[in-house]
Amino acid sequence: MIKIYIHHFYSYEVFWYFFHGTDINPKELPVYTEDNRRNKNKNIEDIISISTSYKNKKFNINFVSDKCWDMNDGYHIFDYTIFHLENKNINDRGYSFYMGKDLKEIFLFLNSKYKKIKNKLAFFYIDWEPTDDRDFENLNNVLNKDIDVFLDDTKYIKDNQFFSYTHILSSFIFPNTIGLREYYYFADFLKYKNDYKYKINFPIRRITPHKLKIFKRLQNLKNKNINCTISEFTITKQFEPTKIEKWKVDNYNFVTNIVGEENIIKKRGYNLDDWGGEWNDNNMSEYMYKLLTLSEVMIVFETTPDNWVNEKSISHILASKPFIPVWRENITFYEKLCDKYNLELPEYPIKYKYMNDLYDFLDKITQNDEEWNTLVEKLYNFSNVLRNNIIEIIHNNNDYLDYLIDKESLKKSVL
Repeated sequence: MIKIYIHHFYSYEVFWYFFHGTDINPKELPVYTEDNRRNKNKNIEDIISISTSYKNKKFNINFVSDKCWDMNDGYHIFDYTIFHLENKNINDRGYSFYMGKDLKEIFLFLNSKYKKIKNKLAFFYIDWEPTDDRDFENLNNVLNKDIDVFLDDTKYIKDNQFFSYTHILSSFIFPNTIGLREYYYFADFLKYKNDYKYKINFPIRRITPHKLKIFKRLQNLKNKNINCTISEFTITKQFEPTKIEKWKVDNYNFVTNIVGEENIIKKRGYNLDDWGGEWNDNNMSEYMYKLLTLSEVMIVFETTPDNWVNEKSISHILASKPFIPVWRENITFYEKLCDKYNLELPEYPIKYKYMNDLYDFLDKITQNDEEWNTLVEKLYNFSNVLRNNIIEIIHNNNDYLDYLIDKESLKKSVL
């Protein structure tokens, strides 16, 4: 039996995040204890032990929070994001200015614990923002090289640093801090919807020069089937109370003058129409109800096309929503993912490298209903199969446990 110590408070969501793919009856997983039975936001202080199996190997899993650091009879896990969620320094896995600022302290803390448990400590650093991992890169030399690190950015993979596809995928669902799990069930609604206002929509939340170029190219088509929306996020002082850059205001006004009032996604409204603040959970909820229901197909601007994916494409996949990424590499990643786990995936029905290759194609095909309907059907089939594949991957695999099984086998062969 392999023993594992999780240095976090127990919750069934955190269990599924770490131990998806295991052979366990869900009814055997506690949802609460007497301490938090009537308040789910209260941490479970007790040590929770769960026995399960994976690939015919037995595991004894112990959620111990900050206890048991001196136990050398099992493997230890510390997750950077879960730690900050527990301490209410952040409220989701989305971008946060806070993340990365205390990495040196965390590394030194883990180094001190490593002295007792040696080659049995894993550090998970999955934050969905691979382009902002410079803090990790700069401090990488501080962390003991024998501590295993699980990242979501292949750029930093070195000795004792690994890439757990299944934990990255699972992190989008559990813990469900921004409501992506709801997208999975929203798919049951979308598949019956047939009254979309547009064929294609390009949503802009935060104006950037790159998005502005795409917007202008789409507008130059003068195609009423292709729409653009923009969020008030760019100029809302409730989000940026001190200063809003003039170029953002100027470009926001430029875009809104073209798209019109009906295409401005307004977060603040009166009473029931008030969607709250610029928090990621509010934004994802608003996106699901206001934008996924606006057009048949979405153009997705994923900001990490060459390394990894984030909630942009995952949300569409979970909802089985047909989408076209600005970068073709986004699709390539998912194709490689399915290849890794030997799962079939239909060929993506559009051939291109970057958005510049698509303008004429989209202009023509949206004006031919027969060709357009065929394309939408293929895009929907691609998204639906990919959705099912991702769920199958995390239901049947666990890359960290695979790593532990291999490590145990190697240790026995040496002995």
